[in-house]
Amino acid sequence: QYGTVFGRISKTFRYPNVDERIGAHGFSAPHDFKMNSQISNDFEIGHKVKFKNFSMSNNFYYMRIRGEIYFDAVDFLNKNLPATKRYGYESLIAYKPLKKITISNSFDVTKAKLREGPTYNGKEIPGIPSMTNTFNIDLNLLDGMTLFTNVYYRGSSRLINDTKNFQIKNPEFVLTNIGIKGNFKGFDYSLIGYNVTNKKYYRYGVGSASTYNSASVYPMPEFTLFGKISKSF
Repeated sequence: QYGTVFGRISKTFRYPNVDERIGAHGFSAPHDFKMNSQISNDFEIGHKVKFKNFSMSNNFYYMRIRGEIYFDAVDFLNKNLPATKRYGYESLIAYKPLKKITISNSFDVTKAKLREGPTYNGKEIPGIPSMTNTFNIDLNLLDGMTLFTNVYYRGSSRLINDTKNFQIKNPEFVLTNIGIKGNFKGFDYSLIGYNVTNKKYYRYGVGSASTYNSASVYPMPEFTLFGKISKSF
């Protein structure tokens, strides 16, 4: 009745795939193919519980990685980073106050840092937000039709080439999405309005190596309507 406590200790590895091995420097200089496998020693511990219409899970993880495969946005190549570490906390809460309504919230805190070298030891790995959160409400209107809305928060992150942590960060942002999803005669369908508040935002940028607060960024779409119909055979 107190739920489940779980733990995991592991050693994992993965080879660079073909896409990661093939690339080119500027001026069409080919990749030298000298990439190593990514190796991780990690552990995870957590707890999950369910009581009537309420469920919750929480877990903490820690990873020590060697040879982490990383895309270098300056040389346009995948490379092995110096030794890194990643640790964080993940939480998921779901509650059904009424039969047709489900409220859920997913919360993640992530820290990803380099752990070797006089220049990079302790620096944050670029492109990884320190915090994300998704709050979601599902309303079951009819059998096979659900109206949902969610609010997504993404925290700030380092510009994709800023391994020295010299530049400004990609700013945090909040997006609101609304849609309908369901199943009709074996067909799954959805109609979703992304970023309904027409927020201007970005999450990818490349900064200058010498001039502070100088960066080129890739803007994300503003309001977007997306429809989908699919069937599994």
